[in-house]
Amino acid sequence: MSDGSKQFMAWTMAIALSGTVYGGGAYWLKKATLLPTDHDEQSAHHDEEHEKVPGHADGQGSPPSHQAENEHANEHHDAEPVQDAPAHGEATTHEKAHGDHESSPHDVAHKKSNHDDATGESQHPDASHASAQEPNSKAHHSDSKKQGEHGSPRDEKTADKNTHSTPQWTYTKNDPNGPANWGDLAKQFATCEKGMTQSPIDLSRAVPSKIAPKILWHYGSAKVTVENNGHTIQSNMTDGKNHITIDNEIYNLAQFHFHAPSEHRISGIPSDLELHFVHKNASGGLAVIGVMLNELAGRENKSFKPVWDIMPRDLHTKATHPATISLTSLLPSGRQYFHYQGSLTTPPCSEGVRWFVLRDPLTISSGQIEMYSSIFGGPTNRPVQPLQGREIITNGSPALAH
Repeated sequence: MSDGSKQFMAWTMAIALSGTVYGGGAYWLKKATLLPTDHDEQSAHHDEEHEKVPGHADGQGSPPSHQAENEHANEHHDAEPVQDAPAHGEATTHEKAHGDHESSPHDVAHKKSNHDDATGESQHPDASHASAQEPNSKAHHSDSKKQGEHGSPRDEKTADKNTHSTPQWTYTKNDPNGPANWGDLAKQFATCEKGMTQSPIDLSRAVPSKIAPKILWHYGSAKVTVENNGHTIQSNMTDGKNHITIDNEIYNLAQFHFHAPSEHRISGIPSDLELHFVHKNASGGLAVIGVMLNELAGRENKSFKPVWDIMPRDLHTKATHPATISLTSLLPSGRQYFHYQGSLTTPPCSEGVRWFVLRDPLTISSGQIEMYSSIFGGPTNRPVQPLQGREIITNGSPALAH
């Protein structure tokens, strides 16, 4: 046999031998992957048992015990998210999916609450329930944000009061929104606290003056709309025919309203009610005529009857039809007055008001007083304010000075 033949035979035997080895290895490797292990047998047995559970045909669902465990795990996940907390300033997965946290249902409810705390409207129970269902981490984030933006809850409420367009105020003594605190309720109410010519005042020690302003009344019959504005009963003029002149300057009558008991005092003595006629000139300047009303038992004042007959008892409502009233019958026959420079007696307590409080009172029955007072359930008057060195003059006799 030649050397070439020997070499060919060696290659042939090597190839045959490797095929046997590698082929057998492949066979046993394939067989090993097909034979079940102990773990596989347990899994197959578990699957057979799983298919036998009622209501879980075709292997769908899980046995009741496993389902309960899954539900418990989900509840735990909702209460305490297992994902890593985001870095400071980084949005959470929930926030990325739903947008800015400030527009979340929790903050919408908070803004409404804040908003409700004002209007006094109560929050809808669904809103508070939705807020309670949010994850603890989100609630904590919201609380932290509130503290960072507004400070304490007290500061937040104060900020809301100072920016609200129509702050709520009351006449109730010792109330947070009462007269002593009007100046703190809103920036536009600051004059109520800081003003130096505030009304009402105690009208005493008046100085008779020969140059006191001369007032002429141009009053007649008027058709008025009567409303309960939440603080008083107010009658609004429907035309501009009725007016007064003060030293020949025209002031048109805009409305008249009541306070109980009176706001001004004469030598320290209040009256049962006080009637205010509010006038305005062409430049917006105000002049108010005050009339005292004292009780006279059993004697109804019929001049007020057109207003009393349709006086709305519900707050913030208007009478369904206007009333016709004789304005001159709402004035005493004597026109002697006390005069001083003052302010509005309700917020915003604007100053520069010319006050003329008539000396002589009108009478009104106890029933009429009770009917008015029962609507508001308490006083509707601002307490007297410091005189601050102002002079009170009178066009009457020196007897008014005492």
